[in-house]
Amino acid sequence: MVHVAMVAAGTDAARGAAVVARSLLQHRTSCITLHLICDPDAASSLHILTRGLSKALPCLNVAFYSIQDVMRDVSWIPTRHLAGAYGFVKIAIEHTLPASLDQVIVLDTDVTVHQDIAQLWHLVGAAFAAPTEAQHPAAFLAAAWQQSHWYFGNLTGTALGDVWPARGIGLNTGVMGLNLKHMRSNNWRQVWEQELRHQLKQFGHTTLAEQDAVNAVHARHGAAVA
Repeated sequence: MVHVAMVAAGTDAARGAAVVARSLLQHRTSCITLHLICDPDAASSLHILTRGLSKALPCLNVAFYSIQDVMRDVSWIPTRHLAGAYGFVKIAIEHTLPASLDQVIVLDTDVTVHQDIAQLWHLVGAAFAAPTEAQHPAAFLAAAWQQSHWYFGNLTGTALGDVWPARGIGLNTGVMGLNLKHMRSNNWRQVWEQELRHQLKQFGHTTLAEQDAVNAVHARHGAAVA
């Protein structure tokens, strides 16, 4: 069973999540559980879609969660990102998803899946199983490197006050694996929130929402990310 989560707030995000879900299912070879963290508008749209998909396709499970439960924890964060504080929901769902779930892949609602998601599932699982450093027996999450040079701060029109710390080219959080078990047992919320508050003293806001927070944590604690 492969577990995939998406965060959707509003009808536009729901439409994006629907496209992602269809591309995901087109290439899958394994059973999939979709975990959808939504506001009421997105949930209404996605309930209709997933009800039809669940009836038509074998081995597909869908679970819905209220985004408001997580928003209470992240709504205070100042950001200039178009998604607002909703972007931070992706890295704050370890206690929203079932306690029995140890790992999940989180996808943005503007990506398209072109291969079997099970391949990524196994790669993420292997990364979490391999110790990163002696003092960190496992990573909190897994993410790929950025494709742009944003975090180098040399793009035209980029203000240095908008570019948060990152290792090298920085990480992209559009596709992530979350090590939920490790997050719960090692107080992930405190790790990223402490670093976020520290950086906000200098920057005053985030520009790329949760991606800035993840990169700041990675810059300080390299073993936190696989």
